[in-house]
Amino acid sequence: MNEKEVQAFIAKNPWLLNINYEAVPGLPRRGQEVRLAGAVRIDLLLKERITNRPVVVEVKAVPFYRENIGQLLEYRARIIGELQVDDSELTRYFGEHIVSPILVLVVPRCDEFSQIACQLSGISIYQYQGAPAKWMLPKAQQSLEAFGRDLARSVLPLNDERNAVLQNIDAQILELLSEFKAEAGFLKYRRSKDVYYWGLDNCFLNKWLFPGEVVSMGIYEDVMHQDFRNVTIEYCSGEQDALLNFQKRIMESGLKAKVQVNEDHDEWHISFHEPKRVFLESVATTLAPYVKAYLKYFRPSL
Repeated sequence: MNEKEVQAFIAKNPWLLNINYEAVPGLPRRGQEVRLAGAVRIDLLLKERITNRPVVVEVKAVPFYRENIGQLLEYRARIIGELQVDDSELTRYFGEHIVSPILVLVVPRCDEFSQIACQLSGISIYQYQGAPAKWMLPKAQQSLEAFGRDLARSVLPLNDERNAVLQNIDAQILELLSEFKAEAGFLKYRRSKDVYYWGLDNCFLNKWLFPGEVVSMGIYEDVMHQDFRNVTIEYCSGEQDALLNFQKRIMESGLKAKVQVNEDHDEWHISFHEPKRVFLESVATTLAPYVKAYLKYFRPSL
């Protein structure tokens, strides 16, 4: 792969550099060859989805050389200089964050001293020696494209809004349980005292309901199996007979599933999968049949 091919590949798969790097909406060619004031062109302009900061990417087909640092530092000044440009598209998009661009250098290889020099200059450096040949393998292409599609389809973004979204889901679950007078089965999430940034201490949907019962409920994102599309709703028990009896009852409610044995933890599960987008659009409506089936078994008066 030559320099332009590597550049285009990263533009198509920006998460290879950082899971939170993404294309800037509205820029042609996914942000490649962006022109700045002074007839300067940036190889690739991305954005960091958490902070909305611009990400300036310089791609080289040859190993690192000292002038790379000066080139990127000039790009930083040019990006900040967009504040002085009338009707700047980049300033409109990035707003105040345009004054703190992230600098990225992509080279085939770089020695340790040069890596330190880049770090001291505020430049993140990535080496790709040998990788392009692997990227072009059909199997690798399929895997990269599939992951990129799944990431793009994720309706729970990997940004600082995710914690707030999860808190809202918790509130809707609690409201649903309250309607059934079953709020005692809801445990409020407790923040850990040893985390630095609280916005990241509850990053995934992972709710446990009715934990004190023989059969409990779990609602979670199955990140262990990289399932970005669905929310898993699960009934769980440490007693297989209890779960088998429960399974017979819930099948009468129209919910059908097979009991899955977890041999590592001696637990038994009945698992269901709901599309994440549908779940988020209407948490209570999606979850209500599962909660109602559960409460009918333990509270036949409903």
